[in-house]
Amino acid sequence: MLVPPVVPLLAGGALSSCTRPPAPPRPNILCITWEDTSPRFGCYGDPLARTPAIDALAADGIRFSQAFATAPVCSPSRSTIITARWPLSLGSQHHRSLVPLPSHLRCFPAYLRDAGYFCYNNAKTDYNFTPPAGTWDMCSPDAHWRKRPAGRPFFAVHNLAETHQGAAMFTNTATAQRALLPPPLRVAPKDVVLPPYYPDTPSIRQHLANHYNNIALADRRTAALLQQLRDDGLYDNTIIIFYSDHGDGLPRAKLHLYQAGLHVPLLIRIPPHFYHRAMPPPGSVVSQLVTLMDIGPTLLSLAGIRPPPGLHGRALLGPFASPPPRYVAAHRDRIESVAYCARSLYDGRWRYVCNFRPDIELHAPMFYHEDDPALREMRALYHNGSFSGPPAAWLAPHAPPEELYDTCADPHCITNLAPHPSQHARLAAFRAALRAWQSSINDLGLVPESLQHTWSCMYGAPALIPSALLHNLPQLACAWQHAPHTLLPALVSSNAAERYWAVLGLGLGHATSHVARITACLDDPEPCVACAAVWALHRMGDTSPASLAVLSNLLCDTSCERLTAMETARRIGPAAAPLAPLLRTLAHSPGTNDFYDQYVPAAAAFALDAMQ
Repeated sequence: MLVPPVVPLLAGGALSSCTRPPAPPRPNILCITWEDTSPRFGCYGDPLARTPAIDALAADGIRFSQAFATAPVCSPSRSTIITARWPLSLGSQHHRSLVPLPSHLRCFPAYLRDAGYFCYNNAKTDYNFTPPAGTWDMCSPDAHWRKRPAGRPFFAVHNLAETHQGAAMFTNTATAQRALLPPPLRVAPKDVVLPPYYPDTPSIRQHLANHYNNIALADRRTAALLQQLRDDGLYDNTIIIFYSDHGDGLPRAKLHLYQAGLHVPLLIRIPPHFYHRAMPPPGSVVSQLVTLMDIGPTLLSLAGIRPPPGLHGRALLGPFASPPPRYVAAHRDRIESVAYCARSLYDGRWRYVCNFRPDIELHAPMFYHEDDPALREMRALYHNGSFSGPPAAWLAPHAPPEELYDTCADPHCITNLAPHPSQHARLAAFRAALRAWQSSINDLGLVPESLQHTWSCMYGAPALIPSALLHNLPQLACAWQHAPHTLLPALVSSNAAERYWAVLGLGLGHATSHVARITACLDDPEPCVACAAVWALHRMGDTSPASLAVLSNLLCDTSCERLTAMETARRIGPAAAPLAPLLRTLAHSPGTNDFYDQYVPAAAAFALDAMQ
């Protein structure tokens, strides 16, 4: 059993040491997490995969076939995993940022430490926040179960980086490592099956083959780690969980709210003497909807610890398991300098995506990703007309406001069914479910980032921002499409986030009859509202000196609004040419480790490119 039996009190309230049964040992727990990997494994039915270690783990464990990340990029996804809470509720939804946390927040390893576990992480964190004190006993590349005090069970996280996006992109150490793979474990470019959102070229085939071979490298390293566990006599006392932080680190997978960016492997192997009869037997496949947010509560449950109240994740196994939800959700917010704002719901068949900023490309320029040779080639083919149609829609200059995909008939999410009249009822149901979910978690992603910082100073942390300030935002963010009349009163709201969405929505709806009212918002005391007014006016054909003065002032700022101004200048393009001298200076400024300044040189360069 995982939970020690309850021992009754003897007369007088004392426990008899001679009658107390020995407490069963708690299981050790080993988490093996890979980076940037969709379910490209033999146990998931991929015939090209060379993954014997993971396949053996699946045969001896439980495989979850419908497991999903909650964000298609690492830092917000890792924030979700370690807290078992929505980053959107904490303010840690952007990639990357550094937010203040509520003083009471604890990461789930802290509850294992309370129960006597030695908890360590080897070695990546990338949570978008500094872990609170008490999260880890050790957190370093040297952390290992062999360094725990004698007699203590351990909880361990080993992060393997062989499959990270950069290992497939660049000619570097990974190339030499792949060359050392035995020929039977290598995948050749000619053998890969390209998804339909890729053009078929030799270099793109090589890119995908690199990813498969990096997976084979990570599998070998996983096998070595598991062998260490066996050598130490710990294998049969250790629960092993394997997962990836999000989907493939490939173009149109990573960063995107489609299956390729969100569908992840998830395996849990439980030693026989820790099994409970209510659990699926070894070798089982579980098809219920789960997310990486469920990892923490599940491991607490398997250790016999009731998950604390307030977690958004649920226990999948053990005495505290709870039923699956109707939908799993996902989000995409600012990535580098691009302030995306998109949400997705998935019910096991239908994938719904709402792009609250359809004026931003689905794949806008970002400095790390633009170094990807496969992405550069696809952009070139798109611009010369060699790559077009629905498979290439992710490279278009605008995003659809809504997307709907039947993943049974269209697993790659190519054919957007949202415009079809036959889907009106389904869309309405998804919209209602999305708004209800956003309200239930206090979706802070609808608050401009600069306001999050302002409000967190007022209320102590983003998670403490009163729900009253967020109540109308889900409706206002899409009102331009479904109820534009609701935007006008919000122009004069005392809530700057409401003013922001009102101005932006009128611009998205090309409400030219309200140009004067939007022009007045150039003087709004909140920079995010003034910057939204610049963009709204430009969409209506009015890029005045006053608008450019707003951007110029923000470009001299040092906050997150400088990135917003650079992105606005990029989308304005040639009309922002008077800002070119200032942008050239910023493009040649030294990058820093600051969460905003590190993106300044590349964002300025992209804005200059757009002016050509």
